[in-house]
Amino acid sequence: MTAAVRPAAAGPAVVLHSRDTEAAAAFYAALLGWRFTPPTAADPARFRHGGRTVATVLPLPARDAAPAWTPAFPCRDLPAAARRVLTAGGTLRPGPPRPPRPTWAATDPTGAGFALQGGTPAPGAPGGPYWTELFSLDPAAAKAFYRAALGWRDEDIPFEGGRYTVVAPAHCGIRQLHPREAAAGIGSHWLPYLEVEDVDRSTDQACRLGATLLAAARESPGFGRSARLGDPEGAVFALVSGRRAG
Repeated sequence: MTAAVRPAAAGPAVVLHSRDTEAAAAFYAALLGWRFTPPTAADPARFRHGGRTVATVLPLPARDAAPAWTPAFPCRDLPAAARRVLTAGGTLRPGPPRPPRPTWAATDPTGAGFALQGGTPAPGAPGGPYWTELFSLDPAAAKAFYRAALGWRDEDIPFEGGRYTVVAPAHCGIRQLHPREAAAGIGSHWLPYLEVEDVDRSTDQACRLGATLLAAARESPGFGRSARLGDPEGAVFALVSGRRAG
């Protein structure tokens, strides 16, 4: 992460695709204090914190899919956005039409999963998603796709001897997947940063609850201190203590 990135109070919503929602609910409640709301006929399952929804919880979109966190990008015209995703080279798996915010699983041409969510952007909630970034095997192809499919604007800024892409209006970033991770078989993926007060303490707690530490906590000036983990099902996320933009 780069010092030029200062998350705002709102970013994309996030979706946890889980094969065991009860176990996921227990893990994130213990780690983050999130409250789990079971699904109803009108709405999918949700995590709530401070009176606001911080994440949606959905079953795996396919039998062979792995548990994962994905961002959910709001679309005022969901069918039109779906057509643009397909035209730009993505794939789409329509979900159950749950009003008022139906959510469809999608994949970009570099292999990263995300979701389209009907409706307008909801305000971000402290204690929930803080920042979201795409680790891509082909950042140039990813940027071209999201420009065409979702109308994003992007700006490249210097970062650790390379480039980092900041995206608007989605309030997220795009960066090159490290060659070492690509060689290990890790593909393009979105990573949500979940906000906590103390990254080191919360990382230790997450590991005691069954998470796997993937990258130890490190400081990024201007952004905050973050660590990367896999939850007990293997869904990858990051914890961060940082400063939101005013």
